Amino acid sequence: MRKVQVILKVAERCNIACDYCYYFFGGDESYKKRPPYLTSEVAAEIAEYLRQGAIDLNLVQLDIVFHGGEPLMIGKERFDEYCQLFRSAIGPVTDLHLSTQTNGMLIDEGWVALFAKHGVAVGISLDGTAEINDKHRIDKRGRGTHARVVKGLEALKSGYANGSGVEPAILTVMNPAADQREVLGHFYHELGVTSIGFLLPDTSYARGLGDGARAAEVGRALNEMIEFLHKNPGVKLREIDEFYAHFQEFKAPEQRAVAAGGPGEIRNQIVVIQSDGTLAIDDSYMPTGKWRADAPVRSMRDIGFADWLDQPIYHEIRAAQDTLPDECQECVWAKICRGGDLENRFSEARGFNNPSIYCEALQVMYASACVHLVKHGYPKERVLAKLASEPNLSAA
Repeated sequence: MRKVQVILKVAERCNIACDYCYYFFGGDESYKKRPPYLTSEVAAEIAEYLRQGAIDLNLVQLDIVFHGGEPLMIGKERFDEYCQLFRSAIGPVTDLHLSTQTNGMLIDEGWVALFAKHGVAVGISLDGTAEINDKHRIDKRGRGTHARVVKGLEALKSGYANGSGVEPAILTVMNPAADQREVLGHFYHELGVTSIGFLLPDTSYARGLGDGARAAEVGRALNEMIEFLHKNPGVKLREIDEFYAHFQEFKAPEQRAVAAGGPGEIRNQIVVIQSDGTLAIDDSYMPTGKWRADAPVRSMRDIGFADWLDQPIYHEIRAAQDTLPDECQECVWAKICRGGDLENRFSEARGFNNPSIYCEALQVMYASACVHLVKHGYPKERVLAKLASEPNLSAA
């Protein structure tokens, strides 16, 4: 195992109330039984636990994401303390990366200085213009949050421009009904952010698409993103850039599988550590419903980190990642898509043996992206060699 990402729940409370939040409104209320904030004593236990785990697993890299809830609610003093603690305990034994995902509303110059001091990468959660964002990302009084988020973002940008900290990034949950060219234009042209990631709405076959978010509508939205990216090459759109990365260097299909962490190499695993030291699997599996609810949780005081990652649930996750769904076996995009994200593949009847519920939309995006490559001089033969089959590019 080369890399582990730890989602550290430093705050199990939030200062806003997004109506799509899986953590607080997804049906699992176990957070109410845990401390609202990570204490210094438990943080010290976690630091030693992860230090030993990194040694036992011979990790090349360990990523710790300060997460919540809203992680900045722990305050500057504790944030400073925890960063120093993790750097001193874990930094000597592996390559340690610190980051946080925040709604940005609490960020000021003091926070910017702390991020710079500890080399913490910062992602801001924002879903678009005020009109789009404030439909779902609201505070506990039902008020929009856009203006307050942008104020925090501007503080980050100012610090970065003055040589303090890292370039801020935006993480957005796609609203398929919105024009994604407008959303990305707001981020890039109006807010001056070049690094953007997007999430498709959390769902699985157990929940369905809902809210009119039909796969075709998502496909249109993804195509709008690609269109914007092609017209604005200064934008780094993480998920689409990852798709294009498959075409940057020629590798035989079997070589690509290993490079991507396929059979023969354990890819990145994700572990959640709650504010009381409880270990759990990734929150992103919440759309799977009962499967996620039945997944084991253990206290870090009862099981070593390496042993936790050797639990049957992680073998099941890896087997699902490495096993192409039956319906995907003949798909031209299979070697790139691998069936899609696991949470979007789940059904009660067949587990993860399904193509992504967004399959139709993803195929439209892939075809459009490949057409763009060919139109701009990338040899069609190389595209076909990468895919090892003839795609139907007319889908674009």
